[in-house]
Amino acid sequence: MKKNFAILTLLWILLLSFAGISFTKDQDQEFTDDNVAFYEGKSLDYVVYPPRGFKLIIDEAMGDGYSMAFIPDSQDYKNTSALISVNIFSNAGTRRSDLLDQFIVEDTAEMRDFYGDEILIRPVDSVLNFHNEILPTFFLDDKEDFLPHVMSSYYGSADSEEILTFELHIGESYPRFEAEKIFIDFLRQFKALKHGTLGDR
Repeated sequence: MKKNFAILTLLWILLLSFAGISFTKDQDQEFTDDNVAFYEGKSLDYVVYPPRGFKLIIDEAMGDGYSMAFIPDSQDYKNTSALISVNIFSNAGTRRSDLLDQFIVEDTAEMRDFYGDEILIRPVDSVLNFHNEILPTFFLDDKEDFLPHVMSSYYGSADSEEILTFELHIGESYPRFEAEKIFIDFLRQFKALKHGTLGDR
């Protein structure tokens, strides 16, 4: 869901799977699972890997208000059956850990306003990223109607000046249990690194 924080205009860099070599984004380049998305924040560098079998989408995703998104390799953005969106929010000078709880409360309240009071929002236990940092994560469901927004997750640490949100959306034909596993595995690959340490990981 959209927040009051200013969403960053991203300069994404494609990183090859071997460390230390990077290329600026080519508008004509085809994104593959060999590429990851990199964002240099105020204090941390963020590395977001595509789930297996998914591809990175930037331009179309930004047109819909996301920082980036991942969809299945064989599908196009407008007709995809599954989408993982990522947004990065910044409020310069304020550590994100101080505001993360407030951010989550406001974001889930916006979800209830958008989807209705019947929506169920349940926490998921112990979702960790690559460096075993906890990412508060939630299941979303509706007791009566199909809900395409399946899960939401958040990242903000004592060392960061950004908050990242991750959302899983599916179509009715996409198995929810499969999508949830893909999303959890996707979060486990996510890295937040101190500046200058990318080549060491």
